[in-house]
Amino acid sequence: LLRDGTALAAATRAFERSSEIRPAQPKVMHALATAYRLTERHAEARDLLVRYTQMYPQDPNGYLHLAQAYQSLGDKAGETDCLEKVLKLDPNSHPAIAVHFQIGPGEHDPAKQDALAAFGAENNSWMAYILASLIARERGDHRASLREVEKAYAINPDHEEVLLHYTTSLADLKELARLASTIRPAVESGKFSKRLDWH
Repeated sequence: LLRDGTALAAATRAFERSSEIRPAQPKVMHALATAYRLTERHAEARDLLVRYTQMYPQDPNGYLHLAQAYQSLGDKAGETDCLEKVLKLDPNSHPAIAVHFQIGPGEHDPAKQDALAAFGAENNSWMAYILASLIARERGDHRASLREVEKAYAINPDHEEVLLHYTTSLADLKELARLASTIRPAVESGKFSKRLDWH
């Protein structure tokens, strides 16, 4: 229902009824907050998500959605506070890192790369290192890109996103022997999706 703009009002009413029946059900609360945001009822979305984060303070997604609600209301302080809470709970939250460090498409600023690498080191964040690697790659600095993604790999060598970016960085530098010794065993293990095979 939420994908059909003409059905948003009906969907919102349905989620409101569900929320009355199950007021503490996380999926219902998130769906209703999303419906409120899509119908531009941003204050209601914020209020619902404030209640959600009080009930489920260890769920980073609650703070991420609350940050979006604050952003829609133009409350930069509320947005920033929520993003910081997301990153304390999940230092690998791609959307939170990207917004917090203002990483947009085509980003190539070395200062942002350094800031991401520092965050990665302080928080053991493989995602921060991947984003730092992407910034270096966008700039054409493939050696720096590989250095950053190697740090991500050192933290989480079994994560598919890490392996995909590591594969790309090795291929950029035509490091075929390392590709064969590191990536091929991962592909042959069968633990990963076909995306890794295609790389």
